[in-house]
Amino acid sequence: MNHLEHVDLARLFSDLQNQLLTSFGVIKRNVRHSGAKGFGTETKWVEVLRNYLPKRYGVEKGFAVDANGCISDEQDIIVFDPQYTPFILRQDGLLYIPAESVYLLIESKQTLSKQHLEYAGKKAQSVRKLRRTSARIPHAGGTFEPKKPFRIPAGIVALDSEWSPPFNDAFRSALENLSSCPDYQIDFGCVLNSGSFHVEYIESAPMGISLSKSDHALMHFLFTVFETLQSLGTVPAIDVPQYKKWIDS
Repeated sequence: MNHLEHVDLARLFSDLQNQLLTSFGVIKRNVRHSGAKGFGTETKWVEVLRNYLPKRYGVEKGFAVDANGCISDEQDIIVFDPQYTPFILRQDGLLYIPAESVYLLIESKQTLSKQHLEYAGKKAQSVRKLRRTSARIPHAGGTFEPKKPFRIPAGIVALDSEWSPPFNDAFRSALENLSSCPDYQIDFGCVLNSGSFHVEYIESAPMGISLSKSDHALMHFLFTVFETLQSLGTVPAIDVPQYKKWIDS
């Protein structure tokens, strides 16, 4: 009879979270300059997402641009399509990518607060309002019609929360205030020392929030991100002539 070995996944996930908490703790305790601390934290989150998301997804800091020449606010973390969508420009460590290739956005902060949630919503809105083209896709049996661009999910990550308890009524109220305008909505987030959250916006129904336990914050967040990406499928095919017109004119 075959004997299957087992691994304690709960302990494994907990150990991974503790490793990340240690890394963030080193940054928090030893980096005094706020800009450098923020950069170090963003870099660590980018590294985590690159390690745990499938390689079909790119993870970078940068800007989104559209075929009209409009540009978003700078995004701490953009998860995008690196396979089928061309880069517009990579310059001095920053990436400028077509809005069509954006899967989701994540803002990185030291703490979760009303101000930081609103800031994350504002930055998400700067991408969501961009024009996204969609082209037909040839295939062996004919042509797929242009895919309607999906709503771009947005999240926030932090080490600590300024609220106590972290996901109290004030936190929920801050999310509800953002929910009045879909372009500003925050869909998910992670507070490493407290837990992660996922928000469901249902038309004509109360906003729903699911929370993780504090010791499962990281893995719950990563699974939420991956599940969100799975639900989106593939980004629309970029209508290349809409961008090419800028060099043909």
